[in-house]
Amino acid sequence: MILPLLTLLAATDVPKPARVLACNMGALTSDQRARHLEVGKRILQHAQRRELPDGFAFTIDRAHVSVAEVAEWVADESRCCPAVDYAVELPASGPLTLRLYGGADVKEFIASELFLLALADDKGEAGRLLKENGGSKKAIDQAIKAVRGGESV
Repeated sequence: MILPLLTLLAATDVPKPARVLACNMGALTSDQRARHLEVGKRILQHAQRRELPDGFAFTIDRAHVSVAEVAEWVADESRCCPAVDYAVELPASGPLTLRLYGGADVKEFIASELFLLALADDKGEAGRLLKENGGSKKAIDQAIKAVRGGESV
């Protein structure tokens, strides 16, 4: 009697809520945000990025970024950006793989965030032009807050 009920429940399509592509800028305190940016920068410095159909995969060198740091970053990032799906592959040896995904809209959202962060850190001509015109990570963060009108997810 239980088996047909379980089969019926498993076959029922449960509608998924629509993703809201917005960051919750109030999810972290300023100290937490500073730590989050520090860990995120280390992850990006020691990772190889690979494009996926619905997002990105980062192969991370465990010699430079610990499993605990990746877990900390994912926990904080998922509070800030709940519309993104996160997956960490942790093999017995070798590098970690962090996947950020969720569809074409999520991929575009992630790509724009990565571009802004890279531009803010750029030591070349683009970074120089950004800085000469008042651009910085802090300015970018403030602009994002202004565009979103203080709204959070």
